Amino acid sequence: MENRRWLVFANNNNCRHDKAFAEQGFVSWNPQNRKFRVGDTVYLYMSKDCGVRFKTRVVEVNVQREDLRYWTVKPTDGLTCKLELVAEYEGNALSATEMMKHGFKGGGSIELPLCNNVQLLDYIEEQFK
Repeated sequence: MENRRWLVFANNNNCRHDKAFAEQGFVSWNPQNRKFRVGDTVYLYMSKDCGVRFKTRVVEVNVQREDLRYWTVKPTDGLTCKLELVAEYEGNALSATEMMKHGFKGGGSIELPLCNNVQLLDYIEEQFK
């Protein structure tokens, strides 16, 4: 089975993802009934940045949350996926405005993980090279 690529929304007001990556190299992610698999790539669209900042890889599925100390609100209960940091992006090419030129819909479209917008995901991947 081929590994998939996902774009997910991360709310900086609820969790300090950047600190979790810096201190432990991963975050625990509730897949919201999506079928993340080990080996999948997950790009995190950060609310405060209004763009993609992190590229991660799913390294475990159906595991207990291990990042509670980074949350500022009570996280969703249940098993999670472990997303290991692969790279951090610094620049403007992955802002919402720039990604709209490559198939990003913006607005509510980012609220649920997406994996079927090949044009957008190819563009995002190219920025991490």
